[in-house]
Amino acid sequence: MRSCNCTEVGFPPLEFFPENSKEPAGFDIDLGNELAKRLGLKARWENTGFDGIIAALQSRKCDAIISGLSRTTQRETQVRFVTYLQNNRAILVQKGNPARISSFNDLCGKAVGAQVGSANYEDMVKLVDKCKADAKPALILRSFPNDAALRLALLSNQIDAYNQSAMPAAWAVKQSPGRLEIAAVSEQTNFIGIAFRRDDVALHSAVQKLVKTMYQDGSMNRLLQEWELTPFRLRNP
Repeated sequence: MRSCNCTEVGFPPLEFFPENSKEPAGFDIDLGNELAKRLGLKARWENTGFDGIIAALQSRKCDAIISGLSRTTQRETQVRFVTYLQNNRAILVQKGNPARISSFNDLCGKAVGAQVGSANYEDMVKLVDKCKADAKPALILRSFPNDAALRLALLSNQIDAYNQSAMPAAWAVKQSPGRLEIAAVSEQTNFIGIAFRRDDVALHSAVQKLVKTMYQDGSMNRLLQEWELTPFRLRNP
């Protein structure tokens, strides 16, 4: 039997296509494959646009979402979550920080990118309103389909910065030596979860137990070390 997982393959190091490969790789892919194995299943991956990924789950195009999905109050009304990582938001800029950004408040008056459908984009929408309410220069918000498009836009001077989760932000800096840097990281922690349909109680419960077991038996920590994501492990799984 197979288990189908929806993922937006463009969020390294969680999910991405390695060069010259059509098979997805990344932390989420390894985790999903291991969870399926422990359930006696074989994982199948459905590459799905992030802005439509919850709709795909609800229409039963897949059984779960494993795609670096932030756990938000709004999303919790739509799906059930099994939390497996914790994260922060980060601001990426060109090396040398020519826009002189040192905090999220410095984004007022700047052209800022974010991935459409993401919690990062929702945060920027709120900041657009805050800049206006505080009578500061307008934040110009631009949406992009994935991290690769955001990175290209920044490096080609289409935007001054982009808001991204700290995990792919660190990966982007590593993959673009001497070209990018992280200008600021939010103090607020957010949680990343595997999403299930709200009526799929049995699968949700089974995976919740497995994630806890993987933290207890050390296999989750080994996987985190392999992808250099140990700082993002759950403190209280």
